[in-house]
Amino acid sequence: MGNLIGTVGASMLLIRPWIAMNRSRVAPMHIAFFIFLVSNIGGALLPVGPPLFLGFLKGVPFGWTLQNCWRQWLITVAIVLAVFFVLDLINLRARKRAIHESEITQWRCDGAQNFAFLFALLAVLIAVRPGWREPLMALIALGSYFATPQRIREANNFTLAPLKEVGWLFLGIFGTMIPVLEFMERSAGKLGLDSDLTFFWASGFLSALLDNAPTYLAFFAAALGLHGYDLNDSSHVVRFISENGRELIAISLGVTFFGALTYIGNAPNLFVKTIAEYARVPTPSFIGYIWKFAMPILIPIFVVISILFFR
Repeated sequence: MGNLIGTVGASMLLIRPWIAMNRSRVAPMHIAFFIFLVSNIGGALLPVGPPLFLGFLKGVPFGWTLQNCWRQWLITVAIVLAVFFVLDLINLRARKRAIHESEITQWRCDGAQNFAFLFALLAVLIAVRPGWREPLMALIALGSYFATPQRIREANNFTLAPLKEVGWLFLGIFGTMIPVLEFMERSAGKLGLDSDLTFFWASGFLSALLDNAPTYLAFFAAALGLHGYDLNDSSHVVRFISENGRELIAISLGVTFFGALTYIGNAPNLFVKTIAEYARVPTPSFIGYIWKFAMPILIPIFVVISILFFR
């Protein structure tokens, strides 16, 4: 789903049904794995949202990541799902009592007209040039809001509070990260970024700390600069991809995969956390998410991907 409507859209669409489906046995790991797969790794193939959409705007062909990253993506998703299956089975068996039939949630899809708004938003995002794109997206969002009956929002415990909270936080993050990213662009040659492996891990860890969208652009610009190309020249981008595509593969996978390491690695992570907290379900703390879930589960998987594809 993240590859079709973006990780933000997929996270907002699925997090409340996910919580409802697991309400009787939800644990912090359910929120963590949702962030791993839906909010980050699941959206690594198509540029329908940040960070890959920024590459698309700079001249990366729409289907390029799908053609070149699907093997790494498929293996990563399979391993994460396998780990989740084992941990979820352990969690289920550790319950003190069986799930009563009355606790099994039955849910259906109301407000299906919003799929039309959703795909209209996606079409505008991809096809409309800047200047027209943003007002059209705002109009589509307003149309969806007013076309949706209030009872549906109430049934989903919908509130704008998570959007406001995350918006202010990322305003601060983006405002303070600009000098760091400018330094990265100027100093790539001095930082040992000389292989696919270093691009994968360096872009990944920085995206986990600073958000993956600007990190993607910074490392993309750095990689182009190392070969004498300019990020703002689309012909340079096309030439770079044909000659040094493996570096862009490493950057694309690094920023999308490692964005799951922290709550600030990708905007949907904090949306999911805030919505889960408002729904009063067990949610990992900021540090707990990193040390109990992200680091012990994801880092070994990324090591495997490095060994298989970036040696």
